[in-house]
Amino acid sequence: MDSTQSRSLIRETFTQPFDKGRFRYFAINLLNHIDDSKAQAWNTTYVKDAFKRHVKGYERLGTYTSPEKEKLDVLVVHLTNESKLERARTAIRNFVADHLKTRDNKDAALVAFVSPTEKQWRFSYVKMEYATVEKSDGKVAVQTKLTPARRSSYIVGEGESCHTAQTRFLALLQDIENYPTLAQLDDAFNVEAVTKEFFNQYAKLFGEIDAALQKLAAKDKTIRSEFREKKVRTVDFAKKLMGQIVFLYFLQKKGWLGVSKEEDWGTGSHDFLRRLAHGDYGGYDNFFNDVLEPLFYDTLATDRGHEAWCNRFKCRIPFLNGGLFEPLADYDWRKTDIILPNKLFTNTEENGAGDIGTGILDVFNRYNFTVNEAEPLEKEVAIDPEMLGKVFENLIEDNRRKGLGSFYTPREIVHYMCQESLINYLDTALNKDKEIVPRKDIETLVHLGEQISYYEAVETKYAIKMPKSIELHARLIDEKLADMTICDPAVGSGAFPVGMMTEIVRGRCALTPYFNDVHDRTRYRFKRHAIQNSLYGVDIDPGAVEIAKLRLWLSLVVDEEDVKQIKPLPNLYYKIVEGNSLLGVEKTLFNAQAFSRLEELKPLYFDETDHARKAKLKGEISKLIHELTNGKEIFDFEIYFSEVFHRIHGFDVLLANPPYIGQKGHKEIFQEIARTDFGRKFHQRRMDLFYFFIHRALDLGRRQTQIAFITTNYFITATYADKLRKDLFERATFRSLINLNELRIFESALGQHNMVSLFEQGKDPDVSVLTATTKRVGFATPLVLNSIVAGHDPETEYRKVRQTDLYQGEQHYITLVGNHGSASDPKMAILDKVARNARLLGTLCNVFQGIVTGADKVSPKHISRFEIKASPGEGIFVLTAAELRALRLGKKELHYIRPLFKNSDIGRYWCSVDNSLHLIYRSSKHDENDLPAIKKHLERFKIILINRNVRAGEVTLSQYDDFVRGKGHIDYVMIASAMKAGNYCCISYARNEELFDGPKIVSPQRSYQNTFCFNDGPWYAASDVHYITPKDAYVSLKYILAIINSRLYFLWLYLKGKRKGEMLELVRKPLSEIPIKRISPNEQKPFIKLVDRILAAKQRDAEADTSALEGEIDRLVYKLYELTDDEIAIVEGSTRR
Repeated sequence: MDSTQSRSLIRETFTQPFDKGRFRYFAINLLNHIDDSKAQAWNTTYVKDAFKRHVKGYERLGTYTSPEKEKLDVLVVHLTNESKLERARTAIRNFVADHLKTRDNKDAALVAFVSPTEKQWRFSYVKMEYATVEKSDGKVAVQTKLTPARRSSYIVGEGESCHTAQTRFLALLQDIENYPTLAQLDDAFNVEAVTKEFFNQYAKLFGEIDAALQKLAAKDKTIRSEFREKKVRTVDFAKKLMGQIVFLYFLQKKGWLGVSKEEDWGTGSHDFLRRLAHGDYGGYDNFFNDVLEPLFYDTLATDRGHEAWCNRFKCRIPFLNGGLFEPLADYDWRKTDIILPNKLFTNTEENGAGDIGTGILDVFNRYNFTVNEAEPLEKEVAIDPEMLGKVFENLIEDNRRKGLGSFYTPREIVHYMCQESLINYLDTALNKDKEIVPRKDIETLVHLGEQISYYEAVETKYAIKMPKSIELHARLIDEKLADMTICDPAVGSGAFPVGMMTEIVRGRCALTPYFNDVHDRTRYRFKRHAIQNSLYGVDIDPGAVEIAKLRLWLSLVVDEEDVKQIKPLPNLYYKIVEGNSLLGVEKTLFNAQAFSRLEELKPLYFDETDHARKAKLKGEISKLIHELTNGKEIFDFEIYFSEVFHRIHGFDVLLANPPYIGQKGHKEIFQEIARTDFGRKFHQRRMDLFYFFIHRALDLGRRQTQIAFITTNYFITATYADKLRKDLFERATFRSLINLNELRIFESALGQHNMVSLFEQGKDPDVSVLTATTKRVGFATPLVLNSIVAGHDPETEYRKVRQTDLYQGEQHYITLVGNHGSASDPKMAILDKVARNARLLGTLCNVFQGIVTGADKVSPKHISRFEIKASPGEGIFVLTAAELRALRLGKKELHYIRPLFKNSDIGRYWCSVDNSLHLIYRSSKHDENDLPAIKKHLERFKIILINRNVRAGEVTLSQYDDFVRGKGHIDYVMIASAMKAGNYCCISYARNEELFDGPKIVSPQRSYQNTFCFNDGPWYAASDVHYITPKDAYVSLKYILAIINSRLYFLWLYLKGKRKGEMLELVRKPLSEIPIKRISPNEQKPFIKLVDRILAAKQRDAEADTSALEGEIDRLVYKLYELTDDEIAIVEGSTRR
């Protein structure tokens, strides 16, 4: 089938009401063959009672077997009159799952879900995930009880776009020779591909609006002065406008726009915006100025009474309230004519793919929109609020957050963190004094509660029942769910607040059957209650705050089912707040009266719809906050969210994916925090910003507050995270630690190794920690993430570790395998033997980092920051051979040039002696007057050199010269005395040159193996190389080299040292803490002889195979530590060569 025929088939099948013949023809061409010998129809008699409320009957059009022998059914499911496609997602997914399980355990189904009352239908792919169990006879069987099924769906039918379906199915339809695999079908229903495509289009449109606004502001004095006065930035204006338009696409999906007089909400036009642009609701000269602004600010933001009639557009349009459709920074839209070109919104231009129209409405019209948030088991291949959050977050990251280290959290991780936090919260809240609801029952409620309550309502034979303890204590559990408080201190696009709200609502809905009066127990009421009473968020980015609010508003729109009267959206200004979570104000006297008034006004503001009264309430609240913050415009949790701290003294749950930012290049961010009492307590050089967020979370909670973070995994062993680990040791109890290691979960975060940490405030040594470390690599798929967090991934190692065994040594290193051996963990027992009666390497040898110049070469940042005349990569202290020759140094100055090697020059038992780089080795002890050519060379880079090692800020040439003359002060963290003396031409950390010239062991900073080599000549390297030199004359360096290059010591470094993903971090602290058995010189000789033979072989040929000799060393090491045969087998099986 060629491209034209394929496009035509997709268009005919998916843009019209359901037609079985067309659908069958499409399925045959998609799969290239279906077996229709097993075609069959089942009427309502054959539908199980559990599903009769939603399913009237169904038919199988045929079956398909993939090249991998996986089996698939092609089904048509006819829904009942009362079943709505978007409201019965779980039930109809489970219906197909039940069919597949009972019809030969099939793997998947392609399904058309058809409603008799709707012109739209769903084209779905349902994939089973069968669990296998080993039976008593040793045979493997499929476990069918509560086997999950995952459904991905296209919204199709009359009025729906088929653009996405065309892009996803075209290749499969055109391939008439190969039968598709289920993996290919899975990919065709992959929502992430839609997200990327939509984001690229969205970002382009956003940029065009921003550019057009900048152009208008530049030439129009009125716009320019209004934006300047109201502090309106074009980038924020463009961001809000795009958000407003996309929100309207969701509203028109609900049928809330363009409703005829006296008709119910929900009957409006599903293509209202397209018709608006076409002039169907009135003509215009400029679409934004004449149509959109009146629609936003005079209609959607204005209460027009019960009928909500709009004379301007001659139809009903709801009053929404909330702030989304109020002018940004209250700019005067009536007096400011913002004449954005009409072609930005709709045009007839052709894009590169052959689509007509490149404006905002043209592009958006090509996509399907759905108000249903995606869930792990249920996704629509459409733009949903969750995807919109991801798009917005990427937009923020692309334009502003590249320096703020923020990344969108995958929904599977959000889902896990929210569910586990809720389970932990309920477990502690319900069972504080004595256990009344067992934890496993709480897990059943959270994981399966809604599903169970549905089945229990219609069927008594369902295999899993709601636990009796849940039924007995339903009212108490409901109160705990209703009363809990949740905060995300780095809220981003609102994934965690929305996720927690979803879990609360599900839990409360599952409890509803155990209540007599259920009139008020609706999803909408539960959501609104949670938003008003439970959810809080803060973000430093104003755009992120608006996105988070938008998602909460959309979540209410999803469940607003009152066709007679739409409720206005709440005001979230004091719920999701713009501010810096890490600052706060110094508290003086407690003003009880001001706090009481503040907590009285905020609920009134939340529900207020009158514009004047809203402005008055906001003014009074702002005045009180101004008073309580002592006039400082700084966010403070205990003031803005005072009701939480006065009522329960802290949040119940805190979740976050905080920014991952190191201090390098971001000194100003850290110094602002370091100047506060909070910062002074926890600040460390070379720390990461997210450490502060964890400290803050511990401050914001109270005993048994549940905290969940996703961060990098470096903090568990990082040298400059010892304050964080000490704080966690003293104030927290870990529940689980999931180390995702080399598995990438953030597509845009290269080199990140992530960890999910769940812990609670307060110490409880009796709680065991569930730890998990995955061996998987590459980019994580949703299925992989789900299997890891569910605890059954075959490539992930799971352990239960005692709280007391989690920490190691004075630095409180966190060890996911535990600190001591046990029958269940023989590796740790082996390492206990290694540590017994041993000396630490740092007591036997000097261990230190290579040279730090502070300015190896000129960087692009140097050029842009200091505007110096130099080329990127030009040598400062580190020179190429050509650069060295160009300096024309005399014999005396050549004495200060050293060979410089790279970490890639190091192998096991071998290091290169041929250097391509040279180092100007000038320390603060050397007299620069003896080095005229070197001095002249370095003076060219004075502005760079005087800005090395400055604690904060930037130093000018005149400021430095004044500092040298004793006028003013500059805070240098290294070589401060030399800088004060005007000696800026020296290396930051030169070390003693004797250490580089004599016998030594060298290692690269990072390696997948324990990689150490021996060298006894001049061998200089930078900070990414570490050195071990002799201190105890009794112990030979070659003996130590043999020990630390052995298989046994790989295991030590892997489990007890530092790692970045799977790479060992061979840096000073973990190297210094390696245990070495101090034996006599005679006992060392066999090790030394083998090392000499290996070194000689490697000197002749770096690629020489010395594995046999290394094996002999391994055996000597096993004997040294008296390992048994079984223990040796464990070491050999756990290490790599």
